[in-house]
Amino acid sequence: MDKSKNNDLKMPDPISEHLVMTLNKRGPVSSYLDDYAKQFIEFAVQQKSPILELGAAYGFVTIAALKAGATIIANDIEPRHLQILYNRTPEDCRGRLTLLPGEFPYELNLAPESIAGCYVSRMLGYLEPPALQEGIQKLFLWLKSGAKLFILASPPYRALYKSIIPIYEQRIKDNEQWPGYFTNLKTLVEEPINRYVPDRLHFLDDKILSREVERVGFIVEKAELYARKDLPEKAQYDGREGVAIIARKP
Repeated sequence: MDKSKNNDLKMPDPISEHLVMTLNKRGPVSSYLDDYAKQFIEFAVQQKSPILELGAAYGFVTIAALKAGATIIANDIEPRHLQILYNRTPEDCRGRLTLLPGEFPYELNLAPESIAGCYVSRMLGYLEPPALQEGIQKLFLWLKSGAKLFILASPPYRALYKSIIPIYEQRIKDNEQWPGYFTNLKTLVEEPINRYVPDRLHFLDDKILSREVERVGFIVEKAELYARKDLPEKAQYDGREGVAIIARKP
């Protein structure tokens, strides 16, 4: 990626205390470093090999990890996000930063056992089930033995999506394989909110993510739903707005 172009690109203004809208309209990203991000950074700085962040956007986590001393490969589907990330990175950290534009999983190919960890925050919800499965399989291949995978994702437990929660929970009772995969959200979410949501989203929980990472060989160390403190109060629901998975490759 040519870092000399668009070096005047800047991050948009926040839409709330911690949320900033993406340039490609794939929802907002969070500037808030929660306990899971801090655990990832603590792990990353102890590794000699590079660490991958998928869907890094403007680099809130990547830059914090670089400042702490980690070596990071930052990926995003939107090259402008990576240019802004680079512009925001302190000059003395840029030697430990590699930019990797491309769509995960189909456009990315790393060498087997070449990275010591991976952090992916709320990006997997844009993947259809086959892409999600292929992506997790690729991550297992790319990670070294002993490497850790940190996943943050979104269940539907948000005020915005309260109308689909009964559908989601009934699908779970019916033992559907992918209860959180929706292709018609605009028809299910109340007006006028439906104007601001995509038709297709994949809501994930601790059980689905645990199943999928264990399927390819990861060992789950932590899997839990948690309250997202970065969301505006009106967007919160019942303390289950986020899901976190920490898994290790044996």
